[in-house]
Amino acid sequence: MFTDHHNRIRQRFIIAIGFALIVMAVLFWLDSEHEYRLVVSAAENRSVSAARILKEHVESVFTEADNSLLDILNDLYEHRTFEANSVGYLYEELALHTRNSPQFNNLFMTNRAGTLLASAGSGSLGNKTDYSVYDFFKHHKTLPRDDSPYISDSFKSPATGKWQFTISRPVLNEAGEFDGVVAASFSIDYFVNFYFSMDLGKKSRVLLVRNDGQLLLAAPFDESIFEKDFRKSILIRDQLPHAAHGTYRMDAGSALLGESGNRIVSYVTLGRFPVIAVANIDQDMDLKAWKTAVAKHGIIAGFLALLTVVLSVHFLRQLKNISNTSQDMSRQQQELQIKAEMIDAVRDPILLVDEKGRLVQFSNALCDLTGCSRQELETCRIQELMPAENGELVEGRIRHVLEKGEAVFEAVYLHVSGKRIPVEGLARPVEIGHRKLVLSVLHDVSERQVLEDKLKAVASEWRDTFDAVEDAVWLLDMDKHVLRANKATQTMFGMQPQDAVGIGCCDIAHKSILHHESCPFENMRNSGKRASMQVPVGMKWFEVSIDPVFDENGKVIRAVHVVKDITALKKAELREQLRSKILEKIARSEALPQLLNFMASSIEQERPGALCSILLVNETGTHLEFAAAPSLPEAYNAAAGHILIAEGIGSCGTAAFRRERVVVEDISVHPFWKGFTPARDAGLRSCWSEPIFSSSGQLLGTFAIYHREPAIPGDDEIKMIELAASYAGIAIERSRIEAERDQLEQQLSQSQKMEAIGHLAGGVAHDFNNLLTPIIIYSDLIKRALPGDEALHAKIDGIIKASGKARELTHQLLSFGRKQVMQMQTVNLNEIITSFSSIMRRTLRESIEIDLQLSSQDKIVFADRSKIEQVLLNLAINAQDAIADTGSITIETGQVLIDDEYARLHPGMKTGDFVLLSFRDTGSGMEDEIMRHVFEPFFTTKQVGHGTGLGLANVYGIVKQHNGYIAVQSCVGKGTVFKIYLPLSSNKLTSDGQLPAGNTAEHVGNEVILLVEDNEMVRIMTSDLLKDLGYRVYTEGHPERALELARLIPEKIDLLITDVVMPGMNGQQLFERLNVERPDIDKVLYMSGYTNNVIVTNGSLEEGVHFLQKPFTVDALMEKINLLLHPSA
Repeated sequence: MFTDHHNRIRQRFIIAIGFALIVMAVLFWLDSEHEYRLVVSAAENRSVSAARILKEHVESVFTEADNSLLDILNDLYEHRTFEANSVGYLYEELALHTRNSPQFNNLFMTNRAGTLLASAGSGSLGNKTDYSVYDFFKHHKTLPRDDSPYISDSFKSPATGKWQFTISRPVLNEAGEFDGVVAASFSIDYFVNFYFSMDLGKKSRVLLVRNDGQLLLAAPFDESIFEKDFRKSILIRDQLPHAAHGTYRMDAGSALLGESGNRIVSYVTLGRFPVIAVANIDQDMDLKAWKTAVAKHGIIAGFLALLTVVLSVHFLRQLKNISNTSQDMSRQQQELQIKAEMIDAVRDPILLVDEKGRLVQFSNALCDLTGCSRQELETCRIQELMPAENGELVEGRIRHVLEKGEAVFEAVYLHVSGKRIPVEGLARPVEIGHRKLVLSVLHDVSERQVLEDKLKAVASEWRDTFDAVEDAVWLLDMDKHVLRANKATQTMFGMQPQDAVGIGCCDIAHKSILHHESCPFENMRNSGKRASMQVPVGMKWFEVSIDPVFDENGKVIRAVHVVKDITALKKAELREQLRSKILEKIARSEALPQLLNFMASSIEQERPGALCSILLVNETGTHLEFAAAPSLPEAYNAAAGHILIAEGIGSCGTAAFRRERVVVEDISVHPFWKGFTPARDAGLRSCWSEPIFSSSGQLLGTFAIYHREPAIPGDDEIKMIELAASYAGIAIERSRIEAERDQLEQQLSQSQKMEAIGHLAGGVAHDFNNLLTPIIIYSDLIKRALPGDEALHAKIDGIIKASGKARELTHQLLSFGRKQVMQMQTVNLNEIITSFSSIMRRTLRESIEIDLQLSSQDKIVFADRSKIEQVLLNLAINAQDAIADTGSITIETGQVLIDDEYARLHPGMKTGDFVLLSFRDTGSGMEDEIMRHVFEPFFTTKQVGHGTGLGLANVYGIVKQHNGYIAVQSCVGKGTVFKIYLPLSSNKLTSDGQLPAGNTAEHVGNEVILLVEDNEMVRIMTSDLLKDLGYRVYTEGHPERALELARLIPEKIDLLITDVVMPGMNGQQLFERLNVERPDIDKVLYMSGYTNNVIVTNGSLEEGVHFLQKPFTVDALMEKINLLLHPSA
């Protein structure tokens, strides 16, 4: 046994020595590698520093040179000295900058042909040097507008034979055209000398390279470098496109310029110039000292290793000798020694106890575990090192181990500080010197227990988090079986999480197996990525998503299955689709019945079992009428299609009355539905009714949802019915607005047409009156001049009578066109109707009854009494023609208030207080087509010769001239109603009076009259008449010429008689201008077929204005003249 022990020691020693040698070798290698990295890093830093120094130096030199070029150009542009005769000045300018900047070799300037104009250097060739072949000249000549300095290729100076390059700028003439080049040249020797001052090493090199790869210089310098294409270098090809500065390494043989050995290259791009500064350092030169040091250290390490081996061999030999001399030692002592060494070498406590638990031997680790010294432990029993509850079990465990053999146990030891230390032990029986002992190895599991507690806490926290997720989350194996499930499984599917384990996911989620191509698990398995799908299950929608779980090799071994209830989201999506479809149909102006049917059907599709009904408020606002109910029985729709809006009349009637939602859960027992058997016959049990409103709050109808079983709406149902009622309101309001718009467009078109016809009628009447005036006047004069021949007088009276009929016709046209002058005054409409009713009674047939239903209060209006009477007479005659035999006419008056809504629906109507005159007959009535033309002039349905078609047109014109409004309603076979609205007047009644009558017996005078009339016949006729009566008359047909004539008349002009409507200037404007030039003209008589509102305000004459309506008689004309010239007569 001792020999085995010796062999183990020998082997371990050899291993330890070998390990030590290996460690020493590794440490030597690591130290060498560390030194290598330091040397290389220092070389890189030196390379970067050199590149930056070179960059800063070159950029400074180039910047100073460029500034000199700019100064020269500024001086040149200021003095404009470009010609050959300015060479002296140019030389002085260039020499000055050369003296101030010695770092560049020369400054020179060429003309536009490339010939040297002047040079500051001693090597100038004067005018014989041609630079047109050089790249910098070609560049500036090609791109004269390029504002940046140009760095040329390196070239050998024709003067000195030395290599150099230039920085240059173009010279432009006053027109901005190319006129030469000014350049600064740099000798490569200058930069080479600067390089040597940097002391980078013998084989190091610095370069200046343009960004396009053109090499400018290299130091140390060699002409052969310019034969290389530097654009193929690693710097230009690989490094520069990625970074403007950097450091990289080149292997031996990769250098384009023929450098030997491994290289460290650093480069920096100049900021203002397209040039790169490069520092190229020979890495091998820097590593030479490192290699020498490594060799020396290697020799020393090798010597030490050899010495260690020699000493180790000597030690092993001595150990063998010791083992040979110690063979007589007892085997027990050898074993105890070996075990003691083993015990002390182990970090876990190792104990050797007897049957009573007394410590026979123990390792130092037990001292560390308990905090006791070896002396304290040597007299202890292990029971004393444990809590009482653990100590009582010790002897039993010892006996168990001695009897049964090896055992594993757990115990708790006490530290002197009172800390309880959990341990895990391995015990086995041993026999030493005929003593039965127990050998135990203890392992402190405090840290492991802490970790286990943390793991348990994390597991509990993960489980709580797992269960807190509202979605059903399952962990699946590759056969789609549930390995783990959270609590949401029970909430969503009614299954306990533990019961779901082992069941297929399809069996839980949707009770069936999906097709392979649609199964998200299969899609996840094939793609290795998340797969998801939306699945309808009964009344709900679920979104199923599967995420893969990979092992360390990237293979899918599990899957996380998440089921999310998206029923609410799906319903919202369907509602949004429904909303879009409804709004689209509304925007397309789809017919209201089809649109409401679509809305009801869509709600029914979204809510299976729901039956929808839409009712609309009727015109009177008292009942609900059927509009749409696609799924309700026709018998029920017929019974519920005319519901009274009142409290307790079903759900819909009550909801419309209350203007709020009414929910009836069970129709069979609710009092609102008591006695309404059609609901029970249709099998309806519940009804939820929502009122429909317009945007202004007007009640439009109700939207109702029925079910065939008792039901009460939830939040989703309430939102749905509110949304449906809102959409129905939009559709109904939009439909009514479009209908109202069509009606308004028709009314507006009719109003515009009537206005156009009115203008036409007024113009025709004007011309006709001009023709009638001379006919009437001349007929009257002829009658006056003829002797008392009754036959001739009768013929002339026939002419006068026919002219009078024609005058009445033109007056009617003027009334329709609102061109007739009216005598407006404040009158009582009831009094006019009452007094005029006797005339109507004599005019109409006795078989027609006249019924006056006048307001008990006076109805005061501002009107022309005669025109109102004419309206009554025309309406009465029109009614008589419509009544075939017997009938009645009812005339009513009242007061109404016209609001904005009514005025909006009736174009031409204004808001405010109005007096309503209603004229109703029981005649034959009119069709709609006839009513559209009833106010048009010359439109008549009577036989030829029985009407002019101007009666109602005249009524329309008079009403409009009174700022009123007229409307007609008629039904064939039932009669016609004309409603006339006249503005209510707040003025006091005007007392009746007559204008003083003139003396028509004698119409002579001698005053001076200026007559202006554009119609020649009227002008000649009026002039002749006045002259025959003794008046001195001056006539003119145009207002401008009348002004000139007035300036020539020497006498005082007593009266101006003028037409109102004339070309270029109206009569009122003519009078105003004459009155300014001749204030003595202060009296004027206007005459016209119509006034065109020149002297009329709102249909009546302005105060103090005298007007004679054409056609007029001799007496009417002389009456007006006498009234003006002899007001007191």
